[in-house]
Amino acid sequence: MFRRFRRDRAATDPILVIAAITVSLVLLGGGTVTYKGAIQKAQDTKAKTSLSNIALAEAATINATGSYSSVPTSLTLDGSKPVATGPATKIYTGTGCFAAFDVSDAGNWFYISSKTGSASRVAMPWPSGAPADYPASCQWPATQLPATAP
Repeated sequence: MFRRFRRDRAATDPILVIAAITVSLVLLGGGTVTYKGAIQKAQDTKAKTSLSNIALAEAATINATGSYSSVPTSLTLDGSKPVATGPATKIYTGTGCFAAFDVSDAGNWFYISSKTGSASRVAMPWPSGAPADYPASCQWPATQLPATAP
């Protein structure tokens, strides 16, 4: 019986050791990719939330004043505190419309307008023309907006 235990080399068998290392590396790599994806999704969600807040504030502004505002810092949800916007946030207004653009920390651009009501991702490379769901009377930026304030 003791001979059987002495010959058991399963813990030191090179094939098993290599297999265990391989499995560990695959799991570590998969976890890293998942972690990065979760961070990017959270960064994108932050930009979309900012745009949704702008849309709510624009709705309140048009109800109160009869026109949309193109100044992000003038928009409020509670009447006193400005809507949180990033340094690259840009708002375009036109005859009875608005469109707001913002970039996430992950580098993805999103827009929301008086016609869409929800944030949409801007296709890359930046399209030279507006998408079909964009208000016709609002300006579409012909080139990609700068990621920081001018």
